[in-house]
Amino acid sequence: MAPGPVQYALGFVVMLRQAGFRIGLERTRRFLDALALVGFEDSDGVYWVGHATLVSRPEQRPVYDAVFADWWLGRRSPEV
Repeated sequence: MAPGPVQYALGFVVMLRQAGFRIGLERTRRFLDALALVGFEDSDGVYWVGHATLVSRPEQRPVYDAVFADWWLGRRSPEV
């Protein structure tokens, strides 16, 4: 069974954590709340919502960009 949008978004957070991001429950909740407002279909909106809520240091941006491209833009097949 395919994951729902919230589970898919949580999978993205897990991938960022595996890449070294320190993302706690509060930031995860903010990300999900903002996604609910922007919608899951607008990849630009999802990118900036995630960037605003999950990236805490400038040096994280290249890693965020790579994980985002793999996860949200389908360059790799996601596993949740």
